[in-house]
Amino acid sequence: MPWAEAEYTRETATTWLTFVHQSWQSHTAYSYAITHKNHLIGATALERRIGPGGLEIGYWLHPDQVGTGYATEAAAALVQAAFSLPDIEFVQIWHDLANVRSGAVPKRLGFAEVARHEPPREPLSPGEVGVDVVWQLDRPVG
Repeated sequence: MPWAEAEYTRETATTWLTFVHQSWQSHTAYSYAITHKNHLIGATALERRIGPGGLEIGYWLHPDQVGTGYATEAAAALVQAAFSLPDIEFVQIWHDLANVRSGAVPKRLGFAEVARHEPPREPLSPGEVGVDVVWQLDRPVG
């Protein structure tokens, strides 16, 4: 996750916010802040990058907030939002195999592991092993 850097400058923030705004305008991604007691603790998004009928959920939390349940809560809200759209048939979550905590989120929400990809689709970040694990939840019937 190159964007989750320790040195987060004003320039980095401006670049990120510009990207987020453009993504909303082009309907390619819908990013949200994760806050707690009026403090920014992370971010989450629905992204249209896995093909027709699907949306991908991404999330990131400040290291002090990992293990609090906020990522699971945010992902659950995005699952509901995704399935409120008539053209969405499935939702996926991708993470590096080494990121066990990130993998716990889709497991808790009832996603099934559907694939592993090697090499990964994005450059490696520190601590990653280069295997993308893909989880999927299909639209409930009825």
